[in-house]
Amino acid sequence: DASAPAEALTRALELTWAALRTPVSLPGLSLPRGLADVARRAAEVPFLHPIPERSHVPLGAADEGGWSVERGYVRGVIDLLLEHEGRTFVVDWKTDRLDGWSEESVRAHVRAGYEVQLRLYALAAARMPGLGGRAAWEARFGGLVYVFLRGLEVAPEASLFFARPSHDELRRWDEEMRA
Repeated sequence: DASAPAEALTRALELTWAALRTPVSLPGLSLPRGLADVARRAAEVPFLHPIPERSHVPLGAADEGGWSVERGYVRGVIDLLLEHEGRTFVVDWKTDRLDGWSEESVRAHVRAGYEVQLRLYALAAARMPGLGGRAAWEARFGGLVYVFLRGLEVAPEASLFFARPSHDELRRWDEEMRA
């Protein structure tokens, strides 16, 4: 079917428009005209850090360097990193198909399939300059936002999953990985 590529392109453009122009109303992130209105943002931000090991300095502690990396590295790309009103947010685009678009179904879907990714993204954010210590984290980290593109037209509020782990949660996750 010769019209299939044109239809696919049209659908991709619709999803992109919705991702950038759907109003966002989350704790600390109110954007009535969508994510496109954020002036300070960076797309496709790579990160690389060692998989935490017992010998590594715990998250937030003074780092004297000299790490030995035996287990390997965590490498990834953050879809969109943005700063809004002095707080940093990690945004991840999701194209999953869900049976329903309620807040409960989206939350269950994230917990079942993206819990490890959420933790890794939060730990990556905590390793960004100026965010690792407790005071900086509480003052400057806004949260993680998973944007489920296919749900935006059906249930925009439910299609935005938001999490803002506390510094204590981060330290616990770091400790679990180091163990």
